Amino acid sequence: MAELKKLTTKVDERGSLSVIENVLPFDIKRVFFLYNIKSGEKRGGHGHIKTKMALVATGGHVDILVANGRDQDRTYHLNSASEVLILNPEDWHQLSNFSEHCSVIVMASENYDPEDYFYDKP
Repeated sequence: MAELKKLTTKVDERGSLSVIENVLPFDIKRVFFLYNIKSGEKRGGHGHIKTKMALVATGGHVDILVANGRDQDRTYHLNSASEVLILNPEDWHQLSNFSEHCSVIVMASENYDPEDYFYDKP
């Protein structure tokens, strides 16, 4: 099942700096961003066969429903750039309830492969 981890974060009078280093259980091969999502829209709605992913809400907030068919479905509320949600390949996920100006960075363990996706929620 997915895992929410705190990132090392430094805060001073200039602002905050969060670091993604030695926290991901994979090497990053692909990075993409979600932003300008219209109110009421959903993203995701799929899982992967081999790709692991890590998601950080760098602005605003979003809910992520995760299901894997073994554990109870769980919704994670990402609202801080100091947290990363790590999804395993079998974690079907759907993002919803994007706040205005929400942005999410996604780091993936594999390059894009349309054969790596499954769409039916377990």
